[in-house]
Amino acid sequence: MNTRIQELLEQAGGGYFDEDGNALSAALIGKEVEKFALLLVRKCAGIADEPTSQPFSSYGEKIKEHFGVE
Repeated sequence: MNTRIQELLEQAGGGYFDEDGNALSAALIGKEVEKFALLLVRKCAGIADEPTSQPFSSYGEKIKEHFGVE
């Protein structure tokens, strides 16, 4: 699992992983889903708020790079 997403999943209370990052349990229910979504949006907004000398379209690339998504 992508380590950045794994960190947010753990913070939301819905993921438990061993030392190698293997999921022991990875499920979100109820309020955990909402918390995960809020954490994800806050992280993306934080990245978008960072100064950049690139055109506006680069924010999407910055976010994808942060999360290791193509």
